Amino acid sequence: MSTKTRFLIIRYSGLGDLVMLLPTLQKLKIVYPESSFTLLTDSSNRDFANLSCGLIDDTITLNRKVFKQKRFFSSIGEIGKMLFHIRKRFDICIDFQSFGETATISYLVNAKEKWGAEKKSKYNYGYTRLVPYDTSGHRSQLFARIAGVDDTLSRPKICLTQNAEVFRQSVAATLDSSKPTVGLNIGSTSESRRWSEQNFFQLASELSEHYTILVFIGPLENRYK
Repeated sequence: MSTKTRFLIIRYSGLGDLVMLLPTLQKLKIVYPESSFTLLTDSSNRDFANLSCGLIDDTITLNRKVFKQKRFFSSIGEIGKMLFHIRKRFDICIDFQSFGETATISYLVNAKEKWGAEKKSKYNYGYTRLVPYDTSGHRSQLFARIAGVDDTLSRPKICLTQNAEVFRQSVAATLDSSKPTVGLNIGSTSESRRWSEQNFFQLASELSEHYTILVFIGPLENRYK
């Protein structure tokens, strides 16, 4: 009887990176068919497992906003909750974030094997296995190398919830089917990282003759509605 391999997967953000992580989890599932994946992520991504087509079995969330806002007691509560969950037994912890704090989390995780990428050598204490932090290729390829699986590019697949599928169909019904559709995600996790609205407007104007333009926004972009 085979034993299930329990993985703790660390990736805080952003949503696009989590989507790009899915092909690596799929390849890990082939190598470890009897496995489970628990995702440690930012609380803003608490529902991401619902899009993972069954790959992610459980989620541990960390509200990182309270640390940025310097809310002391809330921060202590978040740390305590996280420490409680990561002390449960895992077989392998994989840090796909490569932060100093996630190296420390990896170090504290109750797992025999801890995999990561060497971004700064002073954080190597968190891992039992390291690969170079090489971002010259696609982000999903770095994820694959950290996990020790084939880094050939493959398309991620997400599974929509029933409500999301209904919404998708309603939006699709409003689009011009005679032209391909280009989606522009003008959002960002922080304003300083977002491309300007002038640049997006210019790009959309240049594409609009041959494509239907669909714009995606997040909470920080509500002013553009």
